[in-house]
Amino acid sequence: MLDGIRSGAWAAPLLLAGLMLLAFVGRMLLNGTVDAPWIMTDELAHSEMAKSFAGGEGLEVRGSPSYARTLYPVLISPAWLADSVETALGAAKAINTVVMTLACVPHYLWARRLMSEGW
Repeated sequence: MLDGIRSGAWAAPLLLAGLMLLAFVGRMLLNGTVDAPWIMTDELAHSEMAKSFAGGEGLEVRGSPSYARTLYPVLISPAWLADSVETALGAAKAINTVVMTLACVPHYLWARRLMSEGW
């Protein structure tokens, strides 16, 4: 195991982890500047589906079934278990930030397969 550490095999994954942490912190700071949803039709529909999913009613928009083909409302549905809308919005933004930051991992693994060692 020490040979792997000495040879620098962990340098790229550690750099990626550091960059991901930096991106997460930066994005969370930027999230504080967004007070309300700004793409209203999509965000309203997704929040309604997330609320209904968290309530155990499936993906519904104001009592009507939704035919949206996305997992996004399922991902943010735990946020809607909060007591207030402000807390739920903050939790949904945090979940978004985690998911966007974790998208770096498959991109890194894909690039590692396709690029030469130096890159």
